[in-house]
Amino acid sequence: MDYLEGFLIGPVWSDTEYQTRRHVMIHILIAFIIAAVYVLLLFLPRFQPVVLALPLLYTAIGFVVLLFLTPFISAFYYRIPAYLRPLLLMLYILKYVFAFLTLLHLVMPLYKPDIGVLTDMILERINLRIELMTGWFSFLGPLLSMIAGIILGGLWLVGEGALVVLGLVAIPLLLLAAIKGFRQLMDLLIVNVFFSEVRRRR
Repeated sequence: MDYLEGFLIGPVWSDTEYQTRRHVMIHILIAFIIAAVYVLLLFLPRFQPVVLALPLLYTAIGFVVLLFLTPFISAFYYRIPAYLRPLLLMLYILKYVFAFLTLLHLVMPLYKPDIGVLTDMILERINLRIELMTGWFSFLGPLLSMIAGIILGGLWLVGEGALVVLGLVAIPLLLLAAIKGFRQLMDLLIVNVFFSEVRRRR
């Protein structure tokens, strides 16, 4: 619970346990899940009305409102009774849900795959990579050059696939980083402007 609170409300307001632990993998995992949902919706469009049931306008407005509201909630989070805190955490979770739903709304129309064309393109790319690598190692003779072409061409394709996956993961990861960066900025403004003003009045 402490980790979840720290992750959602931020290091400015959370305990030292959250601040002293690394959080890289949880961010990558969240970004990977969003990328996987995107690919699922891309190739199984019948699920799009379910996942994207809320219109873009609603998810965008909900995200922006919670983006500005949650830092102020964080400032008073630990003064709120413990039995109410899980309800408040739902607002933080909802902020990220709205953010990624808005992202999906924006990127889904950009590419609509044709399975037949995509399959032909992949097969053609596999043949081209193997032929290219086989040609490079033709000095080894027909058999060894073919083996080298298959192995190195396969590795080349795996590398290209890894780059595609990294690109898909990088987009939600950047959005997540932007949200947390904005939260950090808002937290610092609240601490250094709002609370300092309150202290001066006292």
